[in-house]
Amino acid sequence: MTSPVYVAPSLSDILPSVVFPQNLPSVICSHVLDPQPNNRVLDMCAAPGGKTTHIATLMRDQGLVIAFDKGQGRVERIQSNASKWNLKSVRAFPYDATKSCAIDADGDPFPPFPPEYFDRVLLDAPCSGLGQKPSVFNKMSARELSSYPPLQRKLLAQVMVEK
Repeated sequence: MTSPVYVAPSLSDILPSVVFPQNLPSVICSHVLDPQPNNRVLDMCAAPGGKTTHIATLMRDQGLVIAFDKGQGRVERIQSNASKWNLKSVRAFPYDATKSCAIDADGDPFPPFPPEYFDRVLLDAPCSGLGQKPSVFNKMSARELSSYPPLQRKLLAQVMVEK
């Protein structure tokens, strides 16, 4: 079957001030994280900010949501989305999340942060995307594919605490 069951209109630019379209896994992970009002939450690889803004909304904009992404342009998108939804609890930084925590950090509102500073951490780590968009004609090299696990381990190591 290659033809659609029904014709659905594009959602691009329809009610952009009312909805922020996200895929189901993105919505579910914010609910599983279960952020509570007055929590401190870290979103490690946050752009464009859909999950970040959803987390802040689930917290009723009470508490602190720190959002990291590497590029300034990507951080500006997070800030723009937070501003669009009038969320005051979101603070976005152009920062390398592999350096998000440091033992000598003082816990001020700028990275890095001390270990165990956050109540919740969301890591949607960079990946190949093949799980959501499998492709027979994938042009990704084996070298590129093998670059993801070391980065993912480095990101996890920043926020994992042995108990």
